Amino acid sequence: MERDIPHAESGGAPPPVATPSFIRPKQLPSGKWRIQVRRQNWPRIDEAHFTSEEQANARAVELERRYGARPADARTLQEAWSEYIDSDTFTDKTDGTQRCELRTAKHWLARLGQLKLRDVEGSPQVFVQYRQERRKAKYKRGESERPYGANQVRLELASISSLMNYAREQAWIQRNPLLGMKRPAKQAEERRVSKLQQGRILWALMDMELRDEEREAARYFALQQEFGARPGEMAKLTKADVDLEDKLLCFRGTKTSPVRYIPLTVWQRDQLAQQLVWAAVKEGDAESPFVWSTPGKDGKWKPFNYSGWWKTLRKLGVVEKESRPHDARHEHVSAAIENGVPADEIRLVTGHKSVQAFERYNHAKATATRMRAKIEGRQAMLGQQKLEAMAAAAGTSVEGFAEFMAAKAAETRAR
Repeated sequence: MERDIPHAESGGAPPPVATPSFIRPKQLPSGKWRIQVRRQNWPRIDEAHFTSEEQANARAVELERRYGARPADARTLQEAWSEYIDSDTFTDKTDGTQRCELRTAKHWLARLGQLKLRDVEGSPQVFVQYRQERRKAKYKRGESERPYGANQVRLELASISSLMNYAREQAWIQRNPLLGMKRPAKQAEERRVSKLQQGRILWALMDMELRDEEREAARYFALQQEFGARPGEMAKLTKADVDLEDKLLCFRGTKTSPVRYIPLTVWQRDQLAQQLVWAAVKEGDAESPFVWSTPGKDGKWKPFNYSGWWKTLRKLGVVEKESRPHDARHEHVSAAIENGVPADEIRLVTGHKSVQAFERYNHAKATATRMRAKIEGRQAMLGQQKLEAMAAAAGTSVEGFAEFMAAKAAETRAR
């Protein structure tokens, strides 16, 4: 298939240019001029739309300047990767995607980095062999050795494929050798948050024996599950992204979209209001732009260090040993499916880009008014579920816990 290579505009008379050194444009019977190149280490070139010899010569000089000094596909994978990460193709990707590609590239660059693009373009078996070897390889964790997971190998192959797509755009190669290659499947998300852990987190919101910062962390993870958000999205949430009056929350610069709106229920709005009040009175925190903040060593406020506080809550027995922050997102999606929420509406809230990504769970601005009505219509049922979870965390029955809460409320009013 002939390659469509970018060229100068064909309209108008071009300025005088140097004579090409070896490309010789030919005039066709139609009167137009044609450039055809079949040269080792060059892409296939066949362009026949030039209306004058001057235009054809200008294009020929441009091509010689681009490909004549050094055959482009003689680059090694390491050299091509260095150019790729300096390109806007790479820098336009989200921070998380950039970090992932840089991290996974270290593995295959160490093994394949000195191979030349022209050698691997027609040899997909090089990457098949790499995939097989990586699936058998092991890494040390503590005193034991563990095999690399399918997801790790899949991400490594994805970063190679990103490089090959870029190389194809630059006309360094004709095709991506990883196209059609079988890759390890992304595992279905089966992790859930137990009712006991959900109850403990909600109980921690009111546990006066905990420090204020620990209750703040519990509020963070409780709301993360309510929103079905990625933990990193929550960490970067700014005060300007919270609209309590219109009951809307905005996530910006997420993994799959520049902006995503979440309609807030009454309980969610109240919890966010409490957090904003706490952030305003917390020593020095009023200057932070973030809803949840972590002070940096340089004196600047950073997004919330949720992983550190997750470890703290684990030590306190609030969250279970094997659980992780991202499980709350899985729980949100799975519970929504089980409660009959339409898939399209769940995706609007969670930001899943494709149906395929959404289906792994196995079980623009949202239309806030309609969605909020549906969400709040389930609050009675969800409230009962929360009550059951908190009762389990407190080690009592639902009736006993309700009596306890009523007594606490009466005590508070008496004060």
